[in-house]
Amino acid sequence: MHEDVTNVPKPRILLYNLWQTGLIILCQSGVVYQNQTCGYACIQRTAEGVLVPLLDIPLATKMCPLYVSFDNLDWDSKSGISQTRAVEVDGLLSQWSYTSRIRVDRSYLDDSAEAWVYVTVTPDDTVEYSGFGECKGILTWPNSD
Repeated sequence: MHEDVTNVPKPRILLYNLWQTGLIILCQSGVVYQNQTCGYACIQRTAEGVLVPLLDIPLATKMCPLYVSFDNLDWDSKSGISQTRAVEVDGLLSQWSYTSRIRVDRSYLDDSAEAWVYVTVTPDDTVEYSGFGECKGILTWPNSD
């Protein structure tokens, strides 16, 4: 008899202690990533995909500069980000070669929040991941609570 696996829970990886920015490329991977978002609201969010660490810093640096930049922004403790915030995030992403092909997905502004921003990814030969083509993803980093 063939077992129905559609109701079987998928493996889950908690990202609460990820002290850098990560990109979850949304795809059917069989693995679900979970992070706490929205500051003190502590909303738990999950997405299935593959995690790409966005870490490209000198060894002497203790914190990922992209994470520090996101952490320094004044985030609301609710879901949704403004067009202004999307422009700020895009500006930060454009500063580093390993994130310059990532842009905030304007069709998901209401679903984005601190530590969980929906993006579009257009990879090229200079990034550490390949074969996904243009795809959707989520930028995630440690929640500020």
